[in-house]
This record gives sequence, C-alpha cells and structure tokens, in this order.
Amino acid sequence: MLDSAWRRVPALWRPGRRTRRVVTSLFALALLTQLAPSRRADRAPRGDGDCPEHQPGARGDSAVASLRERLNAILREVEDDSPVAPDDARFTVVLNTFERRALLQKAVAHYTTCASVAEIVVVWSEQTPVPEATDANARLFFPAPRNSASSASSGDARYEAPRVRYEAHDTTSIQNRFEVTGVRTSAVFHVDDDVRMPCGALADGFEAWRAHRDALVGFFPRAHRWLPRLCRHAYVWDDWSLRFGGEFSIVLTKAAFSKTQYLEMYARGLPPEARAYVDERKNCEDIAMQLLTSAVARAPPVYV
Repeated sequence: MLDSAWRRVPALWRPGRRTRRVVTSLFALALLTQLAPSRRADRAPRGDGDCPEHQPGARGDSAVASLRERLNAILREVEDDSPVAPDDARFTVVLNTFERRALLQKAVAHYTTCASVAEIVVVWSEQTPVPEATDANARLFFPAPRNSASSASSGDARYEAPRVRYEAHDTTSIQNRFEVTGVRTSAVFHVDDDVRMPCGALADGFEAWRAHRDALVGFFPRAHRWLPRLCRHAYVWDDWSLRFGGEFSIVLTKAAFSKTQYLEMYARGLPPEARAYVDERKNCEDIAMQLLTSAVARAPPVYV
C-alpha cells in the first residue's frame, strides 16, 4: 500500500537518496542525543534505587524546612528595614559583565532606550577602576539620555532615561551579580552583557513578574530530572529534552526578573558550602538562586 502511494508521488517531489540518508542520520542523531544521558548513567556506579535519604521524613526534608525558615526570616528583615516603598512602576537592570567592553557598551546603550527601566547597575568585577563620567570615553559607558523607541512612537513626554551606575567588587566571583546595593525598585532584571532583550519583551516579562512576584520569571528555561537508579538529579539543558519533555524547573538569571529582596536573601541565606561550590566551579549561581527562590515561593519559575 505504501509502495503504491509512493509511486504516485511525482518524481520531481521525491527526495533523493542523499536527502533520505541525511534525514535518517539526523533522526538517528536526535534519538542518540535523547538516549545519551541514560547510557552515561548506566556506566556510572549504581545505587539500589531505594534512595533512603530522599524518602519523606528523611534528613533532607528537615534541612529544606530549616533553610526555608531562615530565608523567610531574612526577607521579613529586609522588608522591615526598607525606609520607603520601592518604585513599582519600573525595574532595575542588573547587568553582569567581565572584560567584554564592546558587549557592555552595546548592552548599556540598548537598555537606556527601554521605558520600563528605572536604572542600570553594572556589576564591575574587573580588578580595575570603574568607568567614570569624567573619562575621555565616558559616552561609551554612560550613553547620552535619549527617548526610547516605544516612548517616542507613543508621544510619551514623561519618559525619563535610566541612570547608569557601576558597582565595583573586590573579587571576581561570579556571585557578585547578586551582591548589588542601593536598588530602589521592587524588581530587578538580571542579565548578562551578551543578552539584549527587546524593550517590548522586557515590558511583557515585567508584567508577567508582577503577576508572579515570588517567582523567578525569565526567558531561558532549564529543568532537572530525577534518576532513581542513581539516587540523584540530572541537569536538563538541551532544547530537544526541554521542548518535548514539556516541563522546566529553572530559569537562568542570564535574563530573568526577581524580587529585589532576593539579592539580600542570596547574600545572607545561601549556605557556605553552596557558595564555595559556585566559586570553585565559576558556574551554577543561577541554579543556586533558583533553589533559594523555589524554597521560599514553593512554586516553579515562570517562563515567558
């Protein structure tokens, strides 16, 4: 039946042998990619699958409960210590950069055009003096105020260009991105210097965060998968698994909104062992922030 149907297809429309081989190879590669984690897992030392430390009532549950209590106490202290109500109409861009001046300059120039941005704080971990407004090339790091595209098109004369400031740090720790002070808005948008989200997408993301204020709201999702035979989790980052798995549990802080209070929560609430782990590997700080956020919010992140 299939053979007869195939013969009815005009020869011009039939894929050649080379095309069929390429399609078959791509399909096989995708299948192997999907199976690769389980194959690697089979080569790893196997547990008995009982995972007693992950059973209800195990030591891990009490540790999470203790951490959640501590994090909530920190958030209450931060809220009580706030002298004035923060700006809720706009947000602060916390821009993480390191020795990529061209990308930094382009990012700052872009985000100054977004009407939803109140301020841009550049996390300066380079062990060199921060740019100053009096420098000869200051215009590259402090773009001249100009109306945003959205404001200009709508004739909004109330648009005020965001202020740009640089916060210097004594170390090159990747966790400096969460060590930001003096923020005067309810929300911050964490972003890397090589990511430039369109102003319209930022406005939509900000509105999504205002509907889910306790969650991380971002543009780059990831997930974790439980491997019962190994009694551990696997990190899921590939598009294939995310797209067809239909679930995610992490949004990366390379482009994500959060409560401003979560900055202080990370600084004071992250366990020392986790902080040392992140500094040693120079990675996983976004996963650490997601774990803390999920612990207090008791809710998954929001992908926009």
